[in-house]
Amino acid sequence: MHASAAQTLPAVGWARPVAAPVAVGGTPPSVAHPILLVGYPRWAALGEIVLFALLFLGLIVPMELMVGLAVSSDEDLVGLGKWMLPITAYRLVATVGVLALLVRRRPNPAASLGLESRGLGFNVLAGVAALVAAYLLIYPPLLLLLWVVPGLAEQMGSNAERLGDLLPPDMPWTHLLLLMIMVGTCEELIFRSMLMTRLRRLTGSWWVAVVVSTALFAAAHLGDQVPAALLFIAPLSVVLSVVTIWRRSVVPAIVAHALFNFSQMMGMRFLQG
Repeated sequence: MHASAAQTLPAVGWARPVAAPVAVGGTPPSVAHPILLVGYPRWAALGEIVLFALLFLGLIVPMELMVGLAVSSDEDLVGLGKWMLPITAYRLVATVGVLALLVRRRPNPAASLGLESRGLGFNVLAGVAALVAAYLLIYPPLLLLLWVVPGLAEQMGSNAERLGDLLPPDMPWTHLLLLMIMVGTCEELIFRSMLMTRLRRLTGSWWVAVVVSTALFAAAHLGDQVPAALLFIAPLSVVLSVVTIWRRSVVPAIVAHALFNFSQMMGMRFLQG
């Protein structure tokens, strides 16, 4: 009886422990990064996009209307130049405040927006690399187009003048750098941290999320730039989106965006003497 029972039972030897696979960086591959919003309902992702837009515009539009009235009634002010730093600071505070309100109940709210200190040094270097990639992607085709379409150079010159008029000509480069850092941070938090990640969760596709967020990013810049500027705005947005997806962090995009804007403004100042 014991012999027959032993024959029917599978032999169990001393099993060696099976180590769980660990990905680069020490994170098990089964643990999805918070920026992917795994398990987050699609309707909630859409709701966050709509709610962010309503709250953000509700904070920004009244402020900009008041600034517009002040500029139009004050002859000592030249355009919006003297207001750019406080306006941009207010936009950044409003952006951070609304995002913090929307993600406050998530297990890891900062990481769900691509904001975390882990790998900070490498992410900064990735941002510099993204800046180089953006220049290589934008300027060779642009120079070719300028040669093929002569009228395009005039539009680009007009775009540079419009951007130059937004800033005081005597703004110190340190203030300009601070301004570009705030602009880059604000726009990346909106278009990459919030919009692109929620669109990815809503549609299930990074491709769709990149295309739609890039289209909205470009459209947002048409208020103060000419349509020809899309020739470098759209490729820049794609590069910033790709590096964000790769690093699961918005830090590289912020670094690349701020340096791109700063180098553009300094370049225009140099060319204009």
